[in-house]
Amino acid sequence: MTLFSKLPFITAKNNKSALFLLAALTPFLATARDGNLLEAAVIGGAQGTIIGVAAIIYFMVWKPFKSWLGKRNTTKQIEKQQLTALMLAAAEGDDIEVEKLIKQGRDVNEAGKSGETALMLAAKNDKRSTVRLLLVNGANPNAMTTKGNTARDIAKKQGHAYVVDILVDAETVTH
Repeated sequence: MTLFSKLPFITAKNNKSALFLLAALTPFLATARDGNLLEAAVIGGAQGTIIGVAAIIYFMVWKPFKSWLGKRNTTKQIEKQQLTALMLAAAEGDDIEVEKLIKQGRDVNEAGKSGETALMLAAKNDKRSTVRLLLVNGANPNAMTTKGNTARDIAKKQGHAYVVDILVDAETVTH
């Protein structure tokens, strides 16, 4: 496996995005046999090399940096919203971690700063099995955020009809 095989945008045959980029920047390179940026960089001389280097920088430096930056902002958001380990595991749908945390005695109904609970975060992210797991372990389907939304309201806004059905059934049982 070469370095470039990990970069499908650069090596993909007849990649429409690559062809568009090639056509826009250097029309004569757009006729590269396989229509990929790597070939264009090899046959295109100086201009092709510039395109190839730009693509490599984008995929090997900028995209990972952007991803890291997004995770950094997510960490700040987690701290700001005062989310617990249980809430994060529920949002990810990590049932094994959710079950472990519940067995350790974590409160399934603990709410973050905005009033969101683990159940609400699981519902928001369409994590069906996690929603069921939390309900079986005492999560309150009628708990409300500071804006007055329940887990069902949140799931409905996200278009997660199956989760809405699970929560409606749970609300019926708790009444």
